[in-house]
This record gives sequence, structure tokens and C-alpha cells, in this order.
Amino acid sequence: MNSKMAFFLRKHVSKCLLLGCTLLSFVQLNFAADERKTWLDVQSYNLAIELNDTTDQIVVTETIIFDWKDTKKIPYFDLIGRTKDGKGMSVGAVKQKGRPLNFIHDQNQLRIIGLQYTGHTLIELEIQYTGIPTDGLVIGKNRFGNRTFFGDNWPNRARCWMVCVDHPADKATIEFKVTAPRHYSVIANGLLTDQKDLEGNRKWTRYTSTIPLPTKVMVIGVADFITAEMGKSGGVMLSSWVYPDQAELASQDLKCATEILPFYVTYIGEYPFEKLANVQSTTRYGGMENASCIFYDEKALNGKGTATALVAHEIAHQWFGNSASELDWEHVWLSEGFATYFTHLYLEYSKGNEEFQKGLKNDRNRIFNFQKNYNRPLVDPSYDDVNELLNPISYQKGSWILHMLRRKIGDAKFKEGIRLYYQKYKFANASTDQFKEIMEQVSGQSLSAFFSQWVYKAQHPLLKLSHTANKKTCTLRVEQQTNPLVFEIEVNILLKNGNQIKKVIAVKDGITTVEVPISSAVDKISWDPNVNLLFEEIH
Repeated sequence: MNSKMAFFLRKHVSKCLLLGCTLLSFVQLNFAADERKTWLDVQSYNLAIELNDTTDQIVVTETIIFDWKDTKKIPYFDLIGRTKDGKGMSVGAVKQKGRPLNFIHDQNQLRIIGLQYTGHTLIELEIQYTGIPTDGLVIGKNRFGNRTFFGDNWPNRARCWMVCVDHPADKATIEFKVTAPRHYSVIANGLLTDQKDLEGNRKWTRYTSTIPLPTKVMVIGVADFITAEMGKSGGVMLSSWVYPDQAELASQDLKCATEILPFYVTYIGEYPFEKLANVQSTTRYGGMENASCIFYDEKALNGKGTATALVAHEIAHQWFGNSASELDWEHVWLSEGFATYFTHLYLEYSKGNEEFQKGLKNDRNRIFNFQKNYNRPLVDPSYDDVNELLNPISYQKGSWILHMLRRKIGDAKFKEGIRLYYQKYKFANASTDQFKEIMEQVSGQSLSAFFSQWVYKAQHPLLKLSHTANKKTCTLRVEQQTNPLVFEIEVNILLKNGNQIKKVIAVKDGITTVEVPISSAVDKISWDPNVNLLFEEIH
């Protein structure tokens, strides 16, 4: 079980089944589409953050540059304020070009009053605040008892320690300037651009990313690490950052990244970021795909060679989710379903078709088991909490949709479509319909019926499959137990004389029968032998 879904299922599924999936988000916030996207566009964040070993309190000076497109609206940003237990952020000052501004910080929003605006220029604000993060920047101890600081923002927890527009549609560049005790190593998005020792046994480290990112994958990691360069792939430096207590075992598990990265580059396109650092961490998830610095749960890296699928999943996110991002949360399958299917594609490449089909079968069973109590479409705008979407519908069914689409339009067109989709939406955002349009353009086919049936409706074929035979004819029967859907199912007929007949049955009615001439008695019938259809057989 990989990535964020593992955490969701472990923590929330029992409650989901009891309460009809009406869950509370981690920070008790509404996940409705962010209304600011049309009039407030952040261009860059610059955070100077001070950390220490004597307290969990952080001190931050943050500069935000943004485009204020509608001056009739009061600009506001997300920031979790002080809570009853004393945690949360307290804003001390907001300045524009050194001039103090009035502000209101309540209901976890920071509203800016009295901005000067000359028209058609970007606004630059400096915001000073301090506090103990309620979440998002997780400060604590790792499994070995050593102190650590890890960003853990997904889905909307950046606001717990950053002033931001905490929604994937508002991308911006990020620069982190971290002051921390000198014994720590610091990792963050982008490139290490400066570092120097300070008085008081402290160190200042700066990372800069000039590539626009969603806040969900903007992070720092501060801990005692052993770091190692793992070589370059296409000019991109790969590195591992692991705890000294487990360095050899964890590093062994991360070596697979050197083979995974070039496979994805060949299939999808150029790697989008400045580096790829794989980091052992205390993330709550099995893995978190932070842009250019992936965090893996400390227990997932154990030297047993079981982390390859997890590493492949998180690296795939660098293209899908981090670079080409979902336009809004109901399209999260464009991130999670893609990462799941590309993990299968890598395993198909590295371990063969048998391993590929095994993964698809396992995923198919997980979908059906989950849908017994949570039967919703792949694109589901009716969610109450985005964490509900961390489930086998977004992951495994999303992956299966890609697999069936690949079979429908062919391997070459599928790969061409994936590459074109990524090129068009890298560093931007896309919806499911926009993905569909790209695949229609490449394949020359209308895919409206396919997406309507498989993506926008909560259904899959429930089939009763049977056959009868005499000396000359085998009659194949497909009976749908639900409202009739449209699909094709492959059948292999193995005869006792050793001959094999392959047949593709086009199904659109409640009952479909096909007569197949045979030359000897039937030995065995195999339905969907190549694992190409998302269906459930009813006996």
C-alpha cells in the first residue's frame, strides 16, 4: 500500500464506513473550489524561517509577490491562527515597501487592509509572524529519538506554517532561507544556492526553485542526515538523504531511483525539476511527492527491497501532480491515478508482463471491495473533505482507466497522448476534460462515451460469463447484471487438440451471445486473459 492513500485507509476507512464518508479534514477547513483563483495570483513566496532546539516555536519573515487582478476585493491569504492550546501562528506585522499595513487575522485567514496599487504592477508584501505550527511543519523526533523538522503539506496544511493561497491551482516559485542549529542538514525544493555558518553555532541555508509549484509540495526537511550523490540522469543529480542510524539499509532501497527516473523521462518527457533528492523522513504518509525532494516514511526504507513500487509512485508524481497538476481536487486522479499506473508501467518494463498483470488484478479487487461501501465516480465534486478522495477510486480505478484507454487507442497513441498532455500542461493545471481532449486529438477518436461511462459514473460491468459447446460450435454468453454498459472482452478458447482460438466480443446489450466454430472439444475457456477490462465476475 503506497503513499497518501495508505494513511487515509489506515486512519479513516472504518469511520468512513460508519459515517457515510463525512470526514473532518486534518485542519478543519472547507475544501471547496478556491474563489480567489480568478483575482489573486501569487507569483512567488520567499520564507526566511528560524528553527531551534530549545522550543518548537518558529520565527518567519515571508515575502509574497502577487498579482491583484480585482482591486474591489480585499486580498486575503491562508494562515492558521492561534488555537486554544497555544499553537498556531501570530502575525506581528505586514509591510508594503517598508510601510506598515493594517491587517485582520481571524478564521484562519489573513486579510490585508490599505494596499497601495498603481495599476498593472505586482504587489510585494513582507509578513512577520511566529508560533508553533499546528501541523504542516512537523517538529518532533524520529524513530531513533533524534529531533527533526519536516514539511508535510498535503493537501491544505501549508497554511499551518506559511502565509499562502493553499490550493493546487495557484502555483508560485519558492525560496526558503533556513536558520537552524549547525549540526543539521537542510533539504528543500529547488537548488542549494547559498550556505554559511553563523554565530551561536547556527547555520543559514538557502534553496531556490524558479519553477512554479503548488503549495502542497513546498517543503523543507531539517534533520541529522547522511547524504550521498547517486549519479546523474539526463543532467539531473539524484541524491539520498537518510538517517545515520539506518544509512546503509535506507540507501539500498533508494538505489532503484537511478533506473526509474530515466524510464519516465523516455516515456513522458524531460524531468521537470532541478534535482531529485530522496529523503528519509517522518512524513505521516508512506511517501510524499514533494517537488524535487521526495519524503519517504522512515519505516518504509528498511533495506528489504520492498520500496521499489513506492519510489516509482512518488517519482511519477514529479510529472503528474507536481508539474502537470489537477485544476481542482475532484480531478486528483490526474495525480494519484497517473502515479499508480506509471508505477505499473515501470514494473512492466523492469519485471515483465506477469508482474504487470498481477498488479492490475490486485488493484481490480481493491476497487470492488472498496466500492461496496463507497460507490462514487472517479471525478467526484460532491466530496465533503478532500481526504475522502485518497481511496482506491482515485488511485486504482484511475490507474485502470488509463490502462483501458491505452488498450482502446493503442500503445503508440497512448504514449503520444501522454507526452502531449504533459507538454501542454507542465507547470500548469488541467482538468479531466482537458486530458480527454488531448487523447481525442492524438487518437482521432471521440472518447466522450468512454469517459462518460468509466470516469463520470460510478459503475463497472457485473458479468455472468458462461459457455456451451458441441462438436462444432462453442457458444459464448455474456450477461450483464447491471444496466448495460458498452465494452469489449477478450476470450481465449483452448481446444483439446491443442489449438487456441482468440476472440474479442463487443458487448452493449444485457445479454450477448457469440457462436465460435471449433475443431475439437473445448478444454478451457479464459475470459479477459490479458487483464484488460475492469469488470467483476458474478457466479
